[in-house]
Amino acid sequence: MNRNLQRISDFILQSENLSAQEKAVLNKAVEDAEKELNITAFKLDRTEKVKRTTAILLEETIEELEQKRKAVEVQNRELEIEASLERVRTVALSMQNPNEMANVCRIISQQLELLKVKDIRNVQTAIIYESKGTYSNYEYYTRHDKLLTTEVSYKTHPLQEEFAIRMLKGAGEFFSTALIGQEVKDWYNYQQTTNQFADYYLKESESLNYYMFSLGPVALGISTYSPLIEEEIILFKRFRNVFELAYRRFLDIQKAEAQAREAQIQLALERVRARAMSMQKSDELAELVDTVFKELTNLHFLLDRCIIMIFDPKTKGATWWMANPEPGAVPVGLFVRYHRHKPYQEYLNAWKARTQKWEYLLEGSNKKDWDTFIFNETDLSLLPDFVKVGMSSLDHINLNASFHNFGNLTASTKDPLPLEQFDILLRFAKVFDMTYTRFNDLKQAEAQTREAHIEVALERVRARSMAMHTSKELEDVALELRKQMGLLGQKDLEVCAIHLYDSDEHYFESWSAMRPPGSAGEMFQGLARFPKKGIRIVDELMWNYANNTRDYVLANEEEKIVEWFGVMKEYAPELFDSIIQAVGDVPIGKMKAFWSVADFAGGALVMVTYSLPDEQSRNLLRRTSNVFELAYTRFNDLKISEAHALQAEHDLIAIKEAKQRAEDALTELQVTQKQLVQSEKMASLGELTAGIAHEIQNPLNFVNNFSEVNSELIDELEEEIEKGNLEEVRALAKDIRANEQKINHHGKRADAIVKGMLQHSRSSSGVKEPTDINALADEYLRLAYHGLRAKDKSFNATMKNDFDQSIGNIEVIPQDIGRVILNLITNAFYAVTEKKQLNIPGYEPTVSVSTKRQGAKVEIRVSDNGNGIPEKVLDKIFQPFFTTKPTGEGTGLGLSLSYDIVKAHGGELKVETFEGKGTTFIIQLLA
Repeated sequence: MNRNLQRISDFILQSENLSAQEKAVLNKAVEDAEKELNITAFKLDRTEKVKRTTAILLEETIEELEQKRKAVEVQNRELEIEASLERVRTVALSMQNPNEMANVCRIISQQLELLKVKDIRNVQTAIIYESKGTYSNYEYYTRHDKLLTTEVSYKTHPLQEEFAIRMLKGAGEFFSTALIGQEVKDWYNYQQTTNQFADYYLKESESLNYYMFSLGPVALGISTYSPLIEEEIILFKRFRNVFELAYRRFLDIQKAEAQAREAQIQLALERVRARAMSMQKSDELAELVDTVFKELTNLHFLLDRCIIMIFDPKTKGATWWMANPEPGAVPVGLFVRYHRHKPYQEYLNAWKARTQKWEYLLEGSNKKDWDTFIFNETDLSLLPDFVKVGMSSLDHINLNASFHNFGNLTASTKDPLPLEQFDILLRFAKVFDMTYTRFNDLKQAEAQTREAHIEVALERVRARSMAMHTSKELEDVALELRKQMGLLGQKDLEVCAIHLYDSDEHYFESWSAMRPPGSAGEMFQGLARFPKKGIRIVDELMWNYANNTRDYVLANEEEKIVEWFGVMKEYAPELFDSIIQAVGDVPIGKMKAFWSVADFAGGALVMVTYSLPDEQSRNLLRRTSNVFELAYTRFNDLKISEAHALQAEHDLIAIKEAKQRAEDALTELQVTQKQLVQSEKMASLGELTAGIAHEIQNPLNFVNNFSEVNSELIDELEEEIEKGNLEEVRALAKDIRANEQKINHHGKRADAIVKGMLQHSRSSSGVKEPTDINALADEYLRLAYHGLRAKDKSFNATMKNDFDQSIGNIEVIPQDIGRVILNLITNAFYAVTEKKQLNIPGYEPTVSVSTKRQGAKVEIRVSDNGNGIPEKVLDKIFQPFFTTKPTGEGTGLGLSLSYDIVKAHGGELKVETFEGKGTTFIIQLLA
């Protein structure tokens, strides 16, 4: 019972004022109150419990709702992220070319902004090329709304290098760094010095943060103006995973483009190869270089011009076959002679080294000086003015070339040639190098054809010269000369003239024939007499003639031309009028003419052209001069004969008879000369044959001896077979085999000697071939010695040789050079034999042959310790028919023929001699 109710119940029971009935009623009331209170307490307790349960349920419900709300938010965020990733994925898969990689970066940046990533500076893709030390940066700058593609060298700054090294470690690598305060300003200042985009927002930013994820050789990165939180970094990493699809697409596109590009390149190379192989004349090289120029242009080369340079190893000059971008410019081949200007020397050095990839920046004074030279003193002066202006107007040019055996292929560009295009250029050069053999074959065939034409032309000039009956017919010789030079293709030929300087002390005669370029009329000809002094052009002619300058070119223009036309007007008015009529309205002072001169004894041949003649034309003039020199003697004879005829008519018959006798004597002399030359060759062959006979006797003796031994061994073999002695049979068979091998060896030796004899005795093929000069000299030393021994058993001499083994093979005509060496050695043996007959005490006849490389030349020395050559006859020893031998012992043609053979090889034959001590003949040949 409740304590308070208990007190009330106790008070009622103890009260004396209440009756028992009243006490019972009150106690019952107390008990009822207690029951009601208990019921109320129970209800209250139950209500409290319900409230507590309800509170717990409510709290659990609220927590569950919160969790569900958060789950919905996460799910919504994930859906947003997935939607962003899908947008990136869609753009990545729709890429059509590699440059759209920057657009993928823009989409990533935009989606990150939608996902509430703040302060994004840029999103970038770096494709790293470790071999080049660079990476290609495809990037999007958010605040600038700018797409960029940049090639960056990562070795120029420690931060970039650290980033590249970390990324190259492999997929999954992560690189992050933060620049604070002044570091940001320094980074901005650095980027301003490079080809990278300088973000001017960095000037106000206190922070710059980089986060880069590696996928191998490619990285995806983001930079921000404030640091990213961990959740944002993880989010960006998810974009990296999607970006991998873009990179695969990038690689696929790149591969497809590379294959398409390769197919385009192969097609271009095939067109060049086909054009090269279809060449019929070497002049078609102009069309080939034009094809190269067009194909390179189609491959998106930004060319200034394209040049194939063919170098001449002898002169070190080069023929430029050049294609130009100027409209109306036709590809041509122009000769540039050797010169000391630096760009040309660099070209020569690269050709000598066969440099596959060569770059040269032509600028400043080097370019100005070189332009001045090549446009004034080489065939490039023939280029149209608009081409020369185009080439010289640029202040700098990049020369990109690949060198091979023929020379080089040069692409000239205003800007440096990209690496990929340079590789293509190398491939074009290799294609031409492979077809160069065809070009050489064409040149050789053309050279042979041209040589035949030249010989025909020279023969016509020679025939007309030798057919002269009066000196006035020299005018017809000049006309024939002009015709033949024109037929041989000499460009813009104006005049061919024959100058005779010895006819008078004060004047010289000029027999000329002329048809100016563009004139369709007949050639006119005539004789004029000009003063030998006081005219600048003539003064130059006389000075060169007096100083024995055999070949030269005079460039005449402006005042010199005006002066010369004045002289012609005075001394050759008909010639002057014809020229004035031919040149038309061209002012005389603006004309420019080149006089190519080839002197001969008594005068000169002169060829006048409006442009600088090439070397081929000048050589032709020299050859014609050599032919004419023979006719000049006849001309003088005719003049003398005519002078005598004028003095005495009655002596005409006698003069004709004398002329006939002179012609007969000349014919007889020519026949005698041919007989003597053949005699000299036969004598050389006889001496050689004697030596060969001695040489061949040894192997033949061996063959005979071993054959006899084998016969005896076979008899023994048969006896042993009958006896059944197989061991002895095997031994005898082994001996017979060994003897057979020796017979074979010496038979081959004899065969080689016979082949050598045939090689020497046959006519020279006239074709140079690689020859072991040491073996050739050694062979003829032995053969000459044995040949003399065969003629004179008492002959003996010491032979020495000293051969330079580094020489190897050199290009010569072996039969001709062999004859030279044999002749010199035979002369040396003759010299020491002569001295031995003087019975000088202690004298030992010695002949030495040695070889040595001297720079670009090879020396062959034949020395003897004979009596030497007297100084008074030293300058005559190479003259035909001069000999120091007694009558009947020598023709005097040996050294003369040897001298001509060596000269024909482009070499020299020299002599060093000391009377009483000996003589050394030196043959110098190009290696």
